[in-house]
Amino acid sequence: MVLVSAVSPRSAWSPTTYEAVDFDDTIETEWMGLGDFYAMRGVVRFPVLCGFDSRRLTQIASGINSCLTRSTSLSLPFQMQAGQLYLCGVPALVLSPIELAVAGGNANDVAKLKVFDAISALVNDYGARATWEAYNSRIHFVNPGFRPTLADLTED
Repeated sequence: MVLVSAVSPRSAWSPTTYEAVDFDDTIETEWMGLGDFYAMRGVVRFPVLCGFDSRRLTQIASGINSCLTRSTSLSLPFQMQAGQLYLCGVPALVLSPIELAVAGGNANDVAKLKVFDAISALVNDYGARATWEAYNSRIHFVNPGFRPTLADLTED
């Protein structure tokens, strides 16, 4: 996945946004780059042409979980890292065509819940994970054209 920055023409304070241009689902370590965008409160846009692949659910869940958690040892308690992440285009990646059609206008919400459930499955053996409230307050599945407000960027 290659992430390319794009300057926002709206105003001087608008954040830089990023677009996943070359989505390579065989390179899972590139998902770790989401942590940088989480810390910067960035918007990451996935083009529709990436399409659905059942493996992407686990990859996105793993990347988001890495954004949210910080621990130097499995014995340490869960700690939430500061940041926000705005993801555009995720429903087309993690929902099958049938799920996407059934979800309709709620596709972002359905995809967000599906990714959260996948995170739960990933960390089930390790114990600590973000609560729904923590996940929901920091990870945002947004529509095309979304730009965070100044309030969004200062919220934690």
